[in-house]
Amino acid sequence: MNRSGHKIEKYGIQFDSLLELDIYDEFLSRGIELKRGEPIEVFDAFKTPIFCYSNDNKKFEFKREKQSIKGVSYTPDFVLRVTEKTVNPKTGAERTDGYNVYIEAKGFANETFRYRWKLFKHWIDVYEPTSKMFLIKRRHNGRVKPKDNLARIEETRQIVDTIINIIYEK
Repeated sequence: MNRSGHKIEKYGIQFDSLLELDIYDEFLSRGIELKRGEPIEVFDAFKTPIFCYSNDNKKFEFKREKQSIKGVSYTPDFVLRVTEKTVNPKTGAERTDGYNVYIEAKGFANETFRYRWKLFKHWIDVYEPTSKMFLIKRRHNGRVKPKDNLARIEETRQIVDTIINIIYEK
């Protein structure tokens, strides 16, 4: 068995971790198929009119840096489309086309995740205020021992039960 944090392929899908696979399996066992997330540009690229100069640490000569600033994209692990009536919390308008549920399964977060997640929250607030977001963390991180498999599966079941209850407000 692969350890948490290692890429795993199943169903013709490349999962980044055992947690992602467990979440996908649990939703699938309930007849709900999650889609893999597509990259979302949460911060657009731009060119700055301001010139910036920096020196290298060996010589004290300044060189002009590029004026292009790269954009920042975020790719959620899973997206679930829920088709039911929603009310936009900002405008109070009722929509009948449904909303997206974004699910991020995070075992170990790298240093950029925290900032990308904040930018993604802002993007959701601006462009999809009726959507719901879930950041899933396991209680135990790291290696999963064979004796812990039942506990891991039960924890995943509880997580998915809670998500489904929140989505469908049961």
